[in-house]
Amino acid sequence: MDKKDYYKDYNHEKYAHFRLVKVGGFDAQDVESEKGKRKRFNPRTEKRIIPFEEIKSLKLDEYGTLCPQLDTEDYIVIGNYLLDFWGAVLGSDAVLLYQHLKRYAFGKKDFCFPDLEMIGLKMGKSPNTVKKYLSILEDNHFIAKFNRYDVTDNNREVSPFFKIRRYVPLLTQDMVNELPPKLQELHEKFMDEYSGLSLTNELTEQTAVVNEMTIGKEIIANKHQRKKIQAILNEEDNYQYIIKNLDDDSRYSTEFFHDELIKHISKPSYETWIEKLLFIPRNGKWIIACPNTFILEWVQGNYQDVFREHLSTVELSKVVSSKFEKDSEMEFVLMEEVIEKMFTSRA
Repeated sequence: MDKKDYYKDYNHEKYAHFRLVKVGGFDAQDVESEKGKRKRFNPRTEKRIIPFEEIKSLKLDEYGTLCPQLDTEDYIVIGNYLLDFWGAVLGSDAVLLYQHLKRYAFGKKDFCFPDLEMIGLKMGKSPNTVKKYLSILEDNHFIAKFNRYDVTDNNREVSPFFKIRRYVPLLTQDMVNELPPKLQELHEKFMDEYSGLSLTNELTEQTAVVNEMTIGKEIIANKHQRKKIQAILNEEDNYQYIIKNLDDDSRYSTEFFHDELIKHISKPSYETWIEKLLFIPRNGKWIIACPNTFILEWVQGNYQDVFREHLSTVELSKVVSSKFEKDSEMEFVLMEEVIEKMFTSRA
């Protein structure tokens, strides 16, 4: 078995990897065209961070039945099956784009982060057309796309990171049924040449697996939300007051929980949403004090699963009488409410 780590030269810590998830609704955008200004309506999405270890462990070639082909490392073989049958499904330009991506995933690598602008120039296609072909490849299970921010360069968005199939899969039975009759006959002859091969619809399981990677994951705030939060956080009276008056259990648990969360949440999101939270054990549940309503609603809606997954692993028993369990009840409150309920006067 090949034990070589093909990712060792990729500095994954430099990047935040994320996928766009449609959340319903549309956002209007003003665009210029030859006919003047017009409205474009884009699907509303969220950016959900995917831990790199999950991306690394994703193996696209595990889904579907693989077409018999040479296992090459130093050169690329363009098989007849890809041209004859997938060409009819994907279109010839998408097939060509797949070959360009394979050139970047040289050797036995199953990933690449190519220069899409250069590929577009070589194909004679615009950036938007290349994006369209990338969507076709992903919809048909040849690639999985992960966008990237460079966290060392002010979170600048850079070229995407792709997981890519090294081997061409067989069409699903449903795809074969959609081929023109003459290609269906040709496909049947191909299958007759290889005993033991059968068509399945397992290829489609890849989409479900990739989609599941985004469930419960951290969400990156957009620029408008960041500005709004930063303006709110300029007022820290409540936070400073509570910090000075916290009991030992609350102070230690807050400190330990922050030490754990900062390991699993990107720096921009941690500083935006989490840094000012207080974790207070009270009567068998955890009070999570938030600076303002905006942060309260966001954290309550998007970080409960993150808290349950990571805070339940923190060992507090030696210094704190309570422990955060995966089924612990959480109550999200404003810091003003904490002050009113737990302290008799303000400093």
